Amino acid sequence: MKPGKTSLLICTECGDRYSTSDVGGFLYFPECMTCYKCLKRLASYPTRVSCFGSDLYNLEADECSTYCQDRLPCRLFAEGRIVKLIQMTAAIRAASLRSITELQQREAGFKKTAKNNPFTRGSIVRPLFDRMREEGMTRGDFDQYIEEMGGDHAYYLRTFRKGFKSGVEWKFDESNGMLRVTLL
Repeated sequence: MKPGKTSLLICTECGDRYSTSDVGGFLYFPECMTCYKCLKRLASYPTRVSCFGSDLYNLEADECSTYCQDRLPCRLFAEGRIVKLIQMTAAIRAASLRSITELQQREAGFKKTAKNNPFTRGSIVRPLFDRMREEGMTRGDFDQYIEEMGGDHAYYLRTFRKGFKSGVEWKFDESNGMLRVTLL
């Protein structure tokens, strides 16, 4: 499910669909089930037609604080904070959506390479296997990594020398001081 694309909320005025991330971006107000565009249009009407977002807003008046269904967005419009909030959240939303897209691309890459690495995600040896498969590594680097992770050198060397796990077979080469894995 993509957070920015999932449409769960419907504006009662125009019928457009919005996602939960649009609520955080001040593009949809669930309190009154209305979108920013419709509220902006409502605020543009003269005060004889609609008091929404005008200078008539009074936090202490019962009409505004208790009975008005649009009291939260009306306050934002009346104080002029809505434009600032939307501009501020636009940059944050763009950065968040960029991060989500990058993560989804990495995950898609993981799914493609998962068949080439028999070790589970989060395992100590998964990154070792990938590095030895792609570029190889020295025995000193191998020992240092295992030491830092608190693993047993002999156990992991035995695991690599075995040459198979979870349906993946490989050849383990320890020549010239380098450790390399070649998939079969």
